[in-house]
Amino acid sequence: MGAAHSMIVNKTHKKICILTFNNADLLYHYYCKMYVLEPGETKTVEAALSDPYGLKIAIVYDAAPEGQYLLYQRWQVKNESVLTITYMNGGDISTFGDDTVSMGKDKIKESDSSAFAVAIEALTYQSPVTRAAIRK
Repeated sequence: MGAAHSMIVNKTHKKICILTFNNADLLYHYYCKMYVLEPGETKTVEAALSDPYGLKIAIVYDAAPEGQYLLYQRWQVKNESVLTITYMNGGDISTFGDDTVSMGKDKIKESDSSAFAVAIEALTYQSPVTRAAIRK
């Protein structure tokens, strides 16, 4: 069966930090894996355990450096489902996908300073803005 897995599609102009949790995790104190998706990137993400239903995915939208907390919005997703992220501005996140359910917001303390730095780098990414030349 393998690990519970799902596909994430980043259709935003931002880097997005994703955390995965096992479906059986009810406390959310320890995530399984961290992923960073580049703008326009599609990636398969997985939890540590196999589960016939799926896994929980957290989209990190902010951080609190004073306690090394990552603030996130969480989704329940079925195995082999696709969660497409279309908009993200702070905690205002728009997504769509079959077999995905938003589960609310929470935070997690990141004790690994290098992992916290990776999340901060994704959150502070500035997309290069390009404009077509104005024709006269």
